[in-house]
Amino acid sequence: MAGGAVASLIGRAVNFRPGEMPGLLAAFGYHFLLFTAYSILRPVRDSMGIAGGVENLDDLFGWTLVGMLVAMPLFGWASGRFRRAVFLPWTYLFFVAQLAVFWLMFTSQADIAGTAKVFFVWVSVFNLFVVSVFWSFMADLFDKEQGKRLFAFITAGASVGTIVGSAITTLLARAVGDVNLLLVSAALLASTMVLTRRGDDYPLLKPEDIELVARSPRSPRCLGPRSGRASERPPARRSPERPEYREPRRRSR
Repeated sequence: MAGGAVASLIGRAVNFRPGEMPGLLAAFGYHFLLFTAYSILRPVRDSMGIAGGVENLDDLFGWTLVGMLVAMPLFGWASGRFRRAVFLPWTYLFFVAQLAVFWLMFTSQADIAGTAKVFFVWVSVFNLFVVSVFWSFMADLFDKEQGKRLFAFITAGASVGTIVGSAITTLLARAVGDVNLLLVSAALLASTMVLTRRGDDYPLLKPEDIELVARSPRSPRCLGPRSGRASERPPARRSPERPEYREPRRRSR
């Protein structure tokens, strides 16, 4: 009953097909959790930038640019070398572990100016990296025709996550402190792995749903059994050595 009501409600705004609903909701939730986690970190980053010295903000933005230029080639190398089922969980575990390390450093050090500068740059690079990972994942799961229909709804998860993350920061900042918000953000980031691990080879969509989506009448694309990347079968070519036989026309007398 509840699932049917949700599908009916979403169907008024989104033109989804049979089999697409599980992946659509999982992608929305995935995007929502990412931006909720980032929206909690962003005010902490700004406060840490001030703690590192207002006069150093220009330098921090410069180092942020350098960090992004270094991170993107690493992302391209890692995403091309490792399977998605391996790359995604380890990526988020890596960032969750780094948040835990920052929390330990902020709570154990008397002078946090140096750590605050590093954290300012790290959050900006983190945002670029996880957003790139997310949309790379979406491009693997949904083809062009599906993207036109579904990506607007998936993108709305980021807007909702930004609102919820700002509300969480407002409600908890005074109660638990700015530094402890890092643990809240880490917990939300870790929860995205629940969505990305729904299946073995296709984390967001179940295998039976993948078959329905990939072989829909409107989409000629099919999904490979292991890569998780959509592919198209090339049209058959005629051999030049064996041209197509045609029966000769008979001349009328």
